[in-house]
Amino acid sequence: MEKRDIAVTRMSYKEFLAWCDEDTLAEWVDGEVVMYSPASRRHQEVQKFILGLLDAYVRIHDLGLVLGAPFQMYLEPLKRGREPDVLFVRKENLGRLRETYLEGPADLVVEVVSGESRLRDYGEVLAEYELGGVGEYWIVDPERNEVRFFQRKGDRLIPIFPDERGGISGGGDPRALGQGGVVARGSPSAGPGRPEGAGSDLIPGYPKASSR
Repeated sequence: MEKRDIAVTRMSYKEFLAWCDEDTLAEWVDGEVVMYSPASRRHQEVQKFILGLLDAYVRIHDLGLVLGAPFQMYLEPLKRGREPDVLFVRKENLGRLRETYLEGPADLVVEVVSGESRLRDYGEVLAEYELGGVGEYWIVDPERNEVRFFQRKGDRLIPIFPDERGGISGGGDPRALGQGGVVARGSPSAGPGRPEGAGSDLIPGYPKASSR
């Protein structure tokens, strides 16, 4: 399909997929195309690191499939076609994968924050992922040197805080990934007893969190 003037054109998700190629940086929001800026080198380094880390873990434990942008996640009830930086789909949900998108929520979504996406990732996207049924959501913020973790509890995505060792886990069971089983160590936000910089172990090139 020839590309059209997206400033004035509304389209269905099917039309959007036909219009949007791998070189077009765009998402589909309630019938409208939302363009976004190219990722910085730093953003791509962090995204690539997390993608490789999760992919290796998932392959070792035969848990499912890890994919990175550009690959869409289509939340049909919300009329949203988002392109997460990294997403994980458990084996039992692989039947929802299509050629260029996942139909329905991923079991785990990771967004790497950039300057232009900060408000969206912490606000609008978090709300969408909660309503859309995403099992687990990580917000990785290189500029602030922190990672925030959210896990699904019923119909909510709840912020998860570290244990006494400064880590978050699913009880040591790798099968819990995407079902309340964060495998990374660190803390989503500052708080009593939190090591300074905790959560940054997922961000390559930053100092490791101190231990207490």
